[in-house]
Amino acid sequence: MKTLKTLSAAMLVAILAPAAGLAQDSAVSPEQMQQLRDAMVSAGCVVASETTAGSVENTTGFAPELLAEIVEALRATGEIIDYGTEGGIQLTSGPCAN
Repeated sequence: MKTLKTLSAAMLVAILAPAAGLAQDSAVSPEQMQQLRDAMVSAGCVVASETTAGSVENTTGFAPELLAEIVEALRATGEIIDYGTEGGIQLTSGPCAN
């Protein structure tokens, strides 16, 4: 549950903070953003369970704080959206585009 809570907390911060400001002030690199995109594609584009959240976190190896920053940055670009009612997220770019 910790991993999904970490991603949910990242989403909550992204919702409550001004997205444009987060993207501009972020120390997140394009490579880190791509690592998260790749991990989410490997996990099926959606993180909505402890299993997929753990898979994404383990694949990236990112600390929870960095993971939260990357989620915020991708949310600011519209590449990550809410999924379901339980705090999940969905990647909407690249192979995950609808």
